Amino acid sequence: MSNWNKVNSRKLKYIMGDCCCICGYSKCQSALHIHHLDSTTKRFDFNRLFMNNIDVKANIDLVKNEMQKCCLVCANCHAELHYDAVTKILFSTFNMSRWDEQCKVCDKCGEKNDNPFYFTCRCACKGGNNKPGTPNKIDWNSIDILLLLHRHDGNYTNAGIELNVTGNAVKKSFRRQTGFDSYKEYTENKNIFTFDNDKVAINYLLPNIAQIV
Repeated sequence: MSNWNKVNSRKLKYIMGDCCCICGYSKCQSALHIHHLDSTTKRFDFNRLFMNNIDVKANIDLVKNEMQKCCLVCANCHAELHYDAVTKILFSTFNMSRWDEQCKVCDKCGEKNDNPFYFTCRCACKGGNNKPGTPNKIDWNSIDILLLLHRHDGNYTNAGIELNVTGNAVKKSFRRQTGFDSYKEYTENKNIFTFDNDKVAINYLLPNIAQIV
């Protein structure tokens, strides 16, 4: 299980009470299970919630509603429940206060997230992979991508550092602006370009290569 899955599994069980609602067991979280109070209303299995079966980013209301149908029990009590060996009347252990507690607040824009398992906000969507201090959006049309890569010998990562963005972002812009699939392909045909101080000119056009001003 990935670290992201482990963190969210801990959050899930914390929101559900963090202990067995029958015997009070809380020593090991791995021994705590989510139990559906009415199996006929079960939409999905919580054992695989964070294994890509359910998109918790897009279906957070579905996840929340499902949690409200459940209670948290230990493995031993869970087994007894399925063998009708427990006489105690059970209720949902979903805790709305704990749900809200696990929803983060963006330290950039102050917006509070409504999803404890997947943090996102408006400013994060605009610059999700950018490093701290990066503008939310780069105007790639104002960037001379060829000159940028020329300065860094075609290294996308180093070019990205100059702009404070990821190397992949530079690579995508390079492909979009030049029509070349790779910088290696560009270097094999670079005689078509002329570098003059801070300007890049195209001596002639090849198919699918856009004019760069």
